[in-house]
Amino acid sequence: MENSRIAVDLKARTFEIDVPHDRIEAVLDRLESFFALPVEEAAASDEVFTSDNTEKTVQHAPAMPAENDNPKPEQGRKRSKVPSKIRSYEAVDLGLDSDARGKFRETFNSYNVQNQSDTIAVLGYILKNELLRSEFSLNEIHSALKIVGKPTPKNLLAVFGNMKRDAIAEYRDSKIIVNSLTEDHVLHHMQAKKKSAK
Repeated sequence: MENSRIAVDLKARTFEIDVPHDRIEAVLDRLESFFALPVEEAAASDEVFTSDNTEKTVQHAPAMPAENDNPKPEQGRKRSKVPSKIRSYEAVDLGLDSDARGKFRETFNSYNVQNQSDTIAVLGYILKNELLRSEFSLNEIHSALKIVGKPTPKNLLAVFGNMKRDAIAEYRDSKIIVNSLTEDHVLHHMQAKKKSAK
């Protein structure tokens, strides 16, 4: 299996990790959370991620000098906002023909979707029934969102994390796992929209 190399340079220290291609997203997510440093430390760090001969450097702006060197007692230590890695998603073929995609849209629109977690739960529930499996990648969810005409959240993994926190689904290795909690949420807490009388 081919590996990608991630190199991180923290001014005085450097470390490198060889990562299998299929695990690079998970490793980068862990590194991203590791670099959520306080402002003073983050200002001094450069992060370089190298994969397949491509390089991405993230530099933190230096902390703004305070007007008063003595912080007020009520002020806590500020944390920097490390810029999140921009993810791009690819449309993949879900194996649904034109009729199946039309039925997919119709089924999705029959549910009372209130937020992003609801949207992903319904999509996962429908995909599980259509494709007869329970784990779906970021690209598969992105493709399902395209079918139903919904925008893809900037950070799908954050939505997956919210769903796990709210006991709606599980996720691991950057994949959403549709389970009985997802099915219960869709079937019992998101009652299908009532069809209007004509």
